[in-house]
Amino acid sequence: MKFSTTLFSILAIVSVALALTPTHQQTKLKKPKGLASAFADEYTKCKLECKKVQEREITETYIANLRSELEAASIIHTQEQAAAQAAAQLAAQAAADAAKVAADAASLAAETAKSVSDSAKSAAETAAKAEQQAKEVTPQDPLIV
Repeated sequence: MKFSTTLFSILAIVSVALALTPTHQQTKLKKPKGLASAFADEYTKCKLECKKVQEREITETYIANLRSELEAASIIHTQEQAAAQAAAQLAAQAAADAAKVAADAASLAAETAKSVSDSAKSAAETAAKAEQQAKEVTPQDPLIV
């Protein structure tokens, strides 16, 4: 089991190393047979120039892809910032609404407490008047003692 894991790790490292080695090494081009030496040199120069142009095109394509990814990331970042800002505004609005509701509830509770206090005071006054009247009433019937 350890051997297979080690072997797999070595193969993975070798494959990654080979993938990461630069491919810009000068490869020797074979001169075509049957052409004169001057034509062969010109042919070799043209092939090398063609290879450079191909590599440049690949690099430009890669750069264009990176730019488009950067633009997409920039757009996404802008959208995320806008969403975060909107969420912050909603949270602030919700907090303000909650504070207003709490203030309204406190005001209503104070009004209710005042009303209950006034009602209690009125009830106490009514009870005092009733007690006073009860004391003032004299029995007119001799049977009532």
